[in-house]
Amino acid sequence: MISSAFRSTRTSRGASTLFNPSFALGSATRLPTGGSSAAVVVDDFNQDGRLDLAITLANTALQNNLLLFLGSGNGSFIPTPATNSGGLSVFGAVSGELNGDGIPDLVAANFGSNTLSLLIGNGDGTFQPATSLRVGNQPNAVATGDFNRDGRLDLVAANAAVGANSVSILLNEGNGRFRDAETVNVRGSQPFDVVTGDFDRDGKLDIVTADAASNSISLLRGKGNNRFEEPLGYLVSGSNPVSLVSGDFNRDGYLDIATGNAGQSSTGNISVLLNDGNGRFDRAVLLAAGGGISTLAAADLNGDGTLDLAGTLDGSGIMAVLLGDGKGGFGRARFASIATAPKDIAIGDFNQDGKPDVVTSSATANASVILNQSSYVLLRSNQQSGEIDGSQEADVSISVNLDRGTLIINSSPPIRTSVRNFNNAQGTQLRDTLIGSNTRNRLNGHDGADVLTGLGGDDRLTGGTGSDRLTGGSGRDHFIFNTGAAFVASDGRDRITDFERSRDKIVLSRTTFTALGSTVKFASVESEAAAQISEALITYVRSSGRLYYNPNGALAGFGTGGLFALIDGFRSANSNLTAASFRLQR
Repeated sequence: MISSAFRSTRTSRGASTLFNPSFALGSATRLPTGGSSAAVVVDDFNQDGRLDLAITLANTALQNNLLLFLGSGNGSFIPTPATNSGGLSVFGAVSGELNGDGIPDLVAANFGSNTLSLLIGNGDGTFQPATSLRVGNQPNAVATGDFNRDGRLDLVAANAAVGANSVSILLNEGNGRFRDAETVNVRGSQPFDVVTGDFDRDGKLDIVTADAASNSISLLRGKGNNRFEEPLGYLVSGSNPVSLVSGDFNRDGYLDIATGNAGQSSTGNISVLLNDGNGRFDRAVLLAAGGGISTLAAADLNGDGTLDLAGTLDGSGIMAVLLGDGKGGFGRARFASIATAPKDIAIGDFNQDGKPDVVTSSATANASVILNQSSYVLLRSNQQSGEIDGSQEADVSISVNLDRGTLIINSSPPIRTSVRNFNNAQGTQLRDTLIGSNTRNRLNGHDGADVLTGLGGDDRLTGGTGSDRLTGGSGRDHFIFNTGAAFVASDGRDRITDFERSRDKIVLSRTTFTALGSTVKFASVESEAAAQISEALITYVRSSGRLYYNPNGALAGFGTGGLFALIDGFRSANSNLTAASFRLQR
């Protein structure tokens, strides 16, 4: 029996929404493969800290059907001589550390040989000769997982032949050896893809297959001893599901499933089945992606902390991206051009900018590499207020004016966005300009030499690391010194341009100023020389407006402390600091 929905025990999420106005993918770069390619695997095969690509060739008569492209760390790849995968028609592959040496190995699913090939990695981008492992008929996909909880990765292959309706499980004996395959039946027909995960959160690994001929998925719940409960089946409500991914799409702590449906349909290209919290799945929700989806991947592509979907349109030269909302829903498909007739898709950070990129294989003689060109500047809003968050972005700066309701992302070309009714802003890791409004604002520069201006209202300004310029404007403002780590003098010195003793406060975080106790031990001195021998932990030099952190006590110098702020207008009585000018923050 194919099941539909069960009662959900998921908790609901808040009403806050996230939006990235600069999500963008670059143009595809072609990677010559010399023939029709199939599976693509991303891993660091030569152990140099940069991601590489292993791509298989689908030609049934070709012996040297495994290509390795070594990553340069800038989004480009260096081809190496083709090698023999040990099988024919390699339609699936997976990497994993399978022999206990800490080096990634490769397993190929040989559709044309009814075998898996185990290639032990040497750690230099080469592999030992393939070992053949017999499985069921026409293995189309392979995945890893520890099914008997012995600490070693085992293998599961999806047997796609008509009438096979099974997976083959091979237990790892250590040292790169595997037991003979055991056959486990699935609920549906013709499993084309397979994933593993703990879907019922019982600490035991489960298996899910995409069953193309029955338009369903099968769930095999593991018992932790390489035995499985009777399989459960769930209709995907789409046609011909040939690929699937797992991920927590609604952020409730349970793994969900999405399938790529290759059957041509205007609405049912992707099916999303949310976990009901009991290790079963709700009724499938259909997503339109512009055409049948042959391969599918999940990753947070726009930096908003929620999983997105990327899928290739069957027989086309198009990739579709659907951005997740963190509640199990997805936006309208966006499209990018890739090599024609895509066969597989994988994701990794190929240029080491902290953003996931995409690679696709193709029935043509080229694979495609698509770099993520998004700026991770997020707009977080609810019914009351909004916040600009650029804290993840390291490549471009931002200019914010909350009073005018404008945000400029200083990319090339710049991106301008309206941010009306936004009260707070967090800068990027570069030099930003953050200007508040006449309401209460929270401005945080993070890294970089930032310029923060609060204007009116009772504002909270945090420079972060870097030598920042802080202007509170009118209102009772807080100038917060918190880098998120222990004090380092090289983190920079901030300039407070308009401190007024009668209304403003300097807030010191004990995370950064670790020697501080429950109160601020403060001294105001006339000279730099006096500051260097002061016993106070926080010392202010009246003649220069310099503010020092002095964990060294009465010993000469400031030890691990140093200058952290400059107070403009220090000759004014209202800018002269006292112990009452400070507050502590945990």
